[in-house]
Amino acid sequence: MKHIETIKALCEHDGLSIAQLAAQTGNSVPTVTKYLNELLQKGWITVAGKATGTHGRKPSIYRLCGHTAYFLGVDPKHNSLSLALMDLCGNVVAEYEESILFQNTPEMIEVICTKCEKFLNESCIPKDRVQCVAFNISGRVNPANGQSYSIFNFENNEDALSDTLSDRLGIKTLIDNDTRLMAYGEMKTAIKGKYRDFLFINVGWGIGLSIIIDGKLYSGSDGFSGEFGHTSVYNNEVMCHCGKKGCLETEVGGRAICNHLQKRIAQGETSSLKSKAAQGATLDEGDIINAALHDDMLSIDVIETAGYELGRQIANLINLFNPQAVIIGGSLQAAGDIFIEPIKIAVRRYSLRLISQNVAIIPSELAGRSGSIGACFKARDFFLNE
Repeated sequence: MKHIETIKALCEHDGLSIAQLAAQTGNSVPTVTKYLNELLQKGWITVAGKATGTHGRKPSIYRLCGHTAYFLGVDPKHNSLSLALMDLCGNVVAEYEESILFQNTPEMIEVICTKCEKFLNESCIPKDRVQCVAFNISGRVNPANGQSYSIFNFENNEDALSDTLSDRLGIKTLIDNDTRLMAYGEMKTAIKGKYRDFLFINVGWGIGLSIIIDGKLYSGSDGFSGEFGHTSVYNNEVMCHCGKKGCLETEVGGRAICNHLQKRIAQGETSSLKSKAAQGATLDEGDIINAALHDDMLSIDVIETAGYELGRQIANLINLFNPQAVIIGGSLQAAGDIFIEPIKIAVRRYSLRLISQNVAIIPSELAGRSGSIGACFKARDFFLNE
């Protein structure tokens, strides 16, 4: 589409003049003027008034009409589902979150797709204006071929997961790694322009890593970069769900802290969660975080221990990548300083001071919204590039 560079430039700026668009796109002023007139006729842009603070004749400012295209972001987590709908301008127009226990089954795909359809219907946005959907998928994902190699990878289905989802929803659908899209959501909104080299650590039921270098997501040659949780760092003989022993996830992350807390309760330690565990109820990281925030000392201890262990490994990443910042996201972020401060202590202890002294270690600003919003931006990128 010949107008695409003009649309992309307007996506990144809240209004531009013809001269500014010419500078942004590399096109001549007459060419930009021609494209703008065509986009005005098609209803993609509008004249948003005149520029301020200039001498002489004030140029017109052009902006996108957000309602011309919409994008759906879908973020299935361990115990919840988050959805977001974004317009062409990058404004989130609707959001939804529901507690739901994730299961790696074909039936779960149908459940998620049905909830997506209900969400879109209730948003009152015409379906033909929803141009693209992006799904966050945990584990190994190759966004280029639309294949997932961890979840929703069933023996009797030879189709790429992205094709299966596209057929089911009737809208072009793509997939990418959940941690990568969480980092992308953060990069496009909360920290836009603030950091160009940073690491995003997703600490939820498992652990993921997203690497941003010079303002761009690093995916690796096959899209599999960031499997931080499956680095072998312990000689603990604990079998990880990936099938190997000693992974970081066996000691750190939601699954690990739940195992540690339940084991220590069984050994006789006291906790406000003792009665729930004794009844055979399955604890999740949310239970432990909530207990810790209400001064349950055992819950505080397992979270602090996990934070310190994670910080030791983040120190290694800092020594390797020399980032400007490390952003902590995922469900364990909700524990606040109980989790973040031990990370900082371990980083100071185990990283090289010259490399780490200027590194900001901060929680995600978008928190639980980062994945669905990042997916929206990913879907918009695909629409603009395709």
